[in-house]
Order: sequence, then structure tokens, then C-alpha cells
Amino acid sequence: MISILRWADHARAMTPSPTIVLALVTALGLFTSSPADAQSGAGRSIYGPHIGLSADPDQLVIGVFAELAEFTPDLALRPSADVGFGDNVLTLILNADVQYAIPAQNFPAMPYVGMGLGLAYYDFKDLDPGVPSGAGHGRIDDTETEIGLNLLVGIEKELAGYKSARAEIRFGIDELPDFKFMVGLGFY
Repeated sequence: MISILRWADHARAMTPSPTIVLALVTALGLFTSSPADAQSGAGRSIYGPHIGLSADPDQLVIGVFAELAEFTPDLALRPSADVGFGDNVLTLILNADVQYAIPAQNFPAMPYVGMGLGLAYYDFKDLDPGVPSGAGHGRIDDTETEIGLNLLVGIEKELAGYKSARAEIRFGIDELPDFKFMVGLGFY
């Protein structure tokens, strides 16, 4: 019976607050557009979902990405919004990344590198005050908002039907997750 009560407390502690859900829905609306808006300027707008894993905190991460501005054919603004679950912390991160496509002759996909700023909101949920957790550092029901720098490297492959597949590795500097591996599907 005690273990059932602890499980219920744990499930309740990891449930996001209505404010976090509203922020996520707002971010999803900002970073996606309708297919009718798919052409902007000289290039194509790209938007879509992605999923992956992060380290420190160790989490399952889901989110969305978009290309909102293309400065040159090889340089674009690609913001994203991510939500991470696990390690007794709920994470909401908004990223503003600039991505450079590396011209690659006779290569079946487009490699890219990038960097940008990230704004992270952490909602720590430690269940046992006597046992500190890795990401929460012994805190109970604490929140933090931090800013940091992202460095990223990835590859994107165009698919049939106005789609692309991508895989990306992110390195966080300062108060962002140390490492993320993400895969996603983009729509033009």
C-alpha cells in the first residue's frame, strides 16, 4: 500500500502545472505554421516535431523546430521549443539557434553546424528530502530560469513529399543540458 501511495505522489509531482502547459502550447503555436505559409522569402520554411534524449538532466525530450528566417541560402534562424521529462525535473527550453548548412558535393544529405542562446525553465520535484537527486541537487519543489549557449552539429536529408529527416547533437554551455541527441521530421 505504501508503494502505491509513493507512486501516486511521484505521478502527481511530475504532472506539469497549467502555466507550463500554456507556455508549451503557446510555443508550439509560435514555432509552427500552416502549409499555406510554407514559402517565405527566397527559401522554404521548415517546421516539425523532434524527439530525443538529454544528459544532465537525464531526460526524454520532445519538441518542435522551425526555420523562421533565411539570411543566405546556407545561413538560417532555426528556433526550437523542447520539453524534458525525467530525473525528477520538468524542463522547458526555448532555443534561438543560427544554423549554417555546410556545402557538400556528392553527399546524400546536408551537414550543418550552429549555435544560439537557450532559455531554460526547470521545475524540480524531489520526493524524498533525505535523498538528493542528480538534477535537483536536493531541492524540493523548486524552480529556476537560466540562460545558456547551444553548440550543435547535425545532418538533414530531404525526403519525398515535402519532408526532411534530421539528426542533431547539441552541447549546452552554462545552465543548459550538457548533451542532447535529437531526431526530427521537417515539413516544407
